[in-house]
Amino acid sequence: MKHLLLSAIALVLLQITSTVQAQVTIDTSNTTDWKISNGVVNVDWLPGDGRIFSIHWMAFPDQEIIDKTNGDHNGPKGFYMDNGGPGSGTATNGYYLDPNGKYIDWWNTIPASTTNAFTWSQHHILFANDPGIHIYFVLDHGPGDIAGSIGQIQWVLRSDLNQF
Repeated sequence: MKHLLLSAIALVLLQITSTVQAQVTIDTSNTTDWKISNGVVNVDWLPGDGRIFSIHWMAFPDQEIIDKTNGDHNGPKGFYMDNGGPGSGTATNGYYLDPNGKYIDWWNTIPASTTNAFTWSQHHILFANDPGIHIYFVLDHGPGDIAGSIGQIQWVLRSDLNQF
């Protein structure tokens, strides 16, 4: 009877799903390929340019989500901001990783200049165990900046057409 009870307890324990959450991680050791993971997806990001050029599901690590055939001199276009108006310049990159590993916000910022009317940043956010990549855009036009206008701000995902 004791063995039957222990077997029943073991069976119940095997069926309980784990409540352990994956932690969000970032590796910035390669200046042209930041690697970010959240337990569900692995993301490769091109600093300065701001594009995500590779996404893999953790469950299918050999299956690329990004269309590798649609690119330019920087590589696959992937998931990127396609703008009309905010100007260009030399980007600075940054990130904030939650000390508990629950989320990361990473970005690139283009400063206002004599030829660029705006300081702007594109941000990406990954939450632990969340398959979505969340984005937002910050735009600043100071009193000393040159005149300017915004045509459009949009993000484009060039995904593998064999999967989507």
